[in-house]
Amino acid sequence: MSEDFFSQAPEGEQPFEMPDWLEYLHILRASWRILSALTAAFVMAGTFFYANTPDEYTSKTRIVVEPMSLQENDPEYQRASMSRVMVDRPYVEMQAAFLVSPKAIAEARRDLSIPDATRVLNAESGWGEWFKSALLKVPFYYVAARQAGETRMIDLSVAGPDPEVTARLVNRLTAIFVRENAQEKFFMSQQVYGWLRDDAGEGAGPNLTPEVTGEEIESIGLIQNDDEIKRLKDDKQKILGEVRNLAQRYKPRHPVMASMRDELIKIDNAIADRKDRIVKTLRSSLEGKTAISNIRVLGVAHPPVSPSGPHRILGILMWGITGFLIGAFGILYSEKYNQKIRVEGDIPQSLKQAFLGNIPVVPNLARREELQKTDDPSVFFTDLMASELLLKDAVTTVRTHILFSASYQQSRRLMITSATEGEGKSTVSLLLGLSLASLGRKILLIDTDLRKPKLHEYLHLNNAKGLTDYLVGAAELREVVRPVPGTSLNVITAGQPTLNATGLISSDRFHGLIESLGETYDRVIVDTPPILRVPDALIIAKSVPCGILVCGSRIVDKKAVKKAKQKFDLMRRTLVGIILNRLDYEREYLGFEQGYYDEYKEKNRLRLKNDIPAQPAKSSVRPVRKN
Repeated sequence: MSEDFFSQAPEGEQPFEMPDWLEYLHILRASWRILSALTAAFVMAGTFFYANTPDEYTSKTRIVVEPMSLQENDPEYQRASMSRVMVDRPYVEMQAAFLVSPKAIAEARRDLSIPDATRVLNAESGWGEWFKSALLKVPFYYVAARQAGETRMIDLSVAGPDPEVTARLVNRLTAIFVRENAQEKFFMSQQVYGWLRDDAGEGAGPNLTPEVTGEEIESIGLIQNDDEIKRLKDDKQKILGEVRNLAQRYKPRHPVMASMRDELIKIDNAIADRKDRIVKTLRSSLEGKTAISNIRVLGVAHPPVSPSGPHRILGILMWGITGFLIGAFGILYSEKYNQKIRVEGDIPQSLKQAFLGNIPVVPNLARREELQKTDDPSVFFTDLMASELLLKDAVTTVRTHILFSASYQQSRRLMITSATEGEGKSTVSLLLGLSLASLGRKILLIDTDLRKPKLHEYLHLNNAKGLTDYLVGAAELREVVRPVPGTSLNVITAGQPTLNATGLISSDRFHGLIESLGETYDRVIVDTPPILRVPDALIIAKSVPCGILVCGSRIVDKKAVKKAKQKFDLMRRTLVGIILNRLDYEREYLGFEQGYYDEYKEKNRLRLKNDIPAQPAKSSVRPVRKN
């Protein structure tokens, strides 16, 4: 047999691997109690918060920031105002920020006599001030000014507990904004008009004097930002580009060049007329011919009748969702950085394997090397099963699950393995063999870990001859099979450690031995090496149809268990289930399970103290009839 046959999956068969997102769902489903409790706690906290939150009223108004390029009674101005929906966004945002600036809010508070204990917050206050006010239950009003889309309109709103105060705040802030804007425009007009006047005196006409240069005119913001002037200048640049290109083919007196010069003259005249009209507008602003302010208020704010918030149902729902997300994040984060299997719930549910039971930590079992120094050390495990009721019942539970999880014919040959070393698979194999033997059946336990054998140490048996000697032809079968005193359990130890363990396990003599022993004994339990460390367990699986995976509590991680399950899938072998070994009930907060046995433990302590022999326990499992 080839030694690398186990590295290949059977033809047409691929092991099933659970997607990561589905594994996360299994993890959250297993922790549904924690998620439910945390979600319920956040829902209750949200309910309490909104029950103590007063109603909120919002007053609104809308302000239009008009351009100051032409006179309002000019038809061209009206046409331009209707067409220019898109404006300079930074300018409108600057006006909105000025509308709710701390200076304007402070003046409005003073004019409306708002108490100092009441806070008026804006976007610059930040969430910290808002949360502090809400936590201390201090009355506060929130002022906001935002540009309405990409238009020249600004929406001003004030939200707070008193509808009268919100409406008054909106109207007062609007009045302050209009007043300040008008004063600013009036001051700018005064400055510009001072150097736009002609020598003939005030009211002598719009003609510019030699004192006013072209650079001074171009520096006026209304001229720089005028869309019509920008368009005319763009057209002029295009024509100049065409003139440069045509100058290579035509002479200056050519009709084409003459028409180009006429177009340039028309554009220059149009630009000059446009600038002259803007200058007239500035002069007339000071003379009172047009309104100075470019701000229009579309309506007066009135006290709202019904509250605008808070949205309690939606808020409580968001609190619950927040609690669920926090719980899910905490569970998945803990799952990511705590991969050790501790309790049954840590076994990945995506494996879809039966859980056969827990084997608890037993102090006497940990001290077996000291306690086995007796005249008859081979009976140590037998006495341990009789004295430790918690261990005995746990092993009985595992045995019962095994008997009902697989048919008798299928489970007559059973291999017990683990993902890694040190998980206690040999101890579990021996305990399970003793438990099955207590039913009066003929059980054989084989130690196939030819590299690091353990069973002969646990039973203090001579390991001079064992499985290795039989496979190399140095011993007969009757020489290597040894009974355990007081039970119907027989053991084949591993024999002397060998470097050719894989070759011996792969031999036809080994597989023939397993086949013949399966017919002789009611059940054959094969204790194999760790399935992820060496290939021996996979080779043995060719002769043993069923397997059990032992997981050491706080020893093995979940990824190793998944890989071990994939090995069974590769070999098309049935994994009966998983046994969790060395579980510390008190450490893992499972004291309620251990407390069930407190009465029996006390009786057991008194029995041992008085040297009263234990009564043999009757099995609750009916032996399965052999076919």
